[in-house]
Parts: sequence; C-alpha cells; structure tokens
Amino acid sequence: MTTKHYWDRLILDEQNAPIKYERNKDKYEHDHSDSRKHKETGRVIYDTQDFKCRNCGFFVTASRELSGVNNRNHCPRCLWSRHMDITPGDRRSDCLSRMEPIGLSVKHVTKKYGSTAGELMVIHRCTGCGKVSINRIAADDDTMVIQRIFTDSLSLPIEQRELLEDENVHLLQSDESEIVNSQLFGLPVLQ
Repeated sequence: MTTKHYWDRLILDEQNAPIKYERNKDKYEHDHSDSRKHKETGRVIYDTQDFKCRNCGFFVTASRELSGVNNRNHCPRCLWSRHMDITPGDRRSDCLSRMEPIGLSVKHVTKKYGSTAGELMVIHRCTGCGKVSINRIAADDDTMVIQRIFTDSLSLPIEQRELLEDENVHLLQSDESEIVNSQLFGLPVLQ
C-alpha cells in the first residue's frame, strides 16, 4: 500500500502571530508494505506496544511520555532486553532472544563550542547469538539496578572485555565511577 503525504507550515512573526500558512505542492510516497510484514508475523513491535519482560515478568509500558525514548525494548526494572534490532530501531532481528545488561558505556556528543558531554548507555549482550548492542537509558529505569550493572561489570572476565574492545565498545572502568554517579544521582564530577 502506498500513501501520499503533504506537509504544512505555519509561519509566525516575532510575537508568535501567524503571518502565512504554506502547504507544499509536491507529494512523496512512502511504502508501508514493510511495516505490514511485522503485523502479519504476529511479532510484538515494542516501540508501539506494551510488553511483559521475558526476564522478570514485569509489565512494561512503551509510553514515550514515561520512558523518554522512542524505541522501548528493555525492562525498566531489571534492564534485560530482547534482541529486536539489526540496526537500532529497525525491528528486523530474527533472533528475539533475551539480552543481558553486562555493563555501561558513555555516548560522546560534540557540543556547539567543542566540549563533549556523555550520555550514559547500557551495554547488552544477546544470550542467543552473542551480539552486543548499546541502548539509551530510559527516564523510568531503576537507577539502583543501573548502579549494580556498573559494579558487576567491573568483574567481567578478560575475554568479554576483549570482545567489547574488538567491537569498539568502551566499557566504563572503576576510575570512571564519578561519571556514573553524576549521570544517575546528579553528584558533581571531581576534576
């Protein structure tokens, strides 16, 4: 099925009063046949549907207003996930195994004036195929569980640490605990 879309734009002045209203004359087409395949297989699409955690049984809401993320596939209580994606958000994985949270990483973002800020991320490893993925922490995730994941990751075997390095995933180390405490609890980072 092909759908035609138009965009609209309302232009405002400095006092937020409407000046003019525009509608584009061009149309573009979007093929929805791929999204229909997901519905035909009966697979739960986690970013639009609530789900039950396959690890702890907790009922998880996929509401963006509560979690603060668009694509929800991990439990806020135990932080276990499900292998849903090949690339983030595509929901095309056939594995569908549980993914264990094994550590924390930081996503570095370059700001306008050159400084970098890090967003805390959870590292998951698939219990079925072994794939490693990095996921955003949601607003409703249990901070004490995140802290425990960080603490447990400090004792990961060398082999697992080397596998993460091979995939260019930076596992936070014990000397980076201030970053974790700052992101989770708002404690200042000592320099």
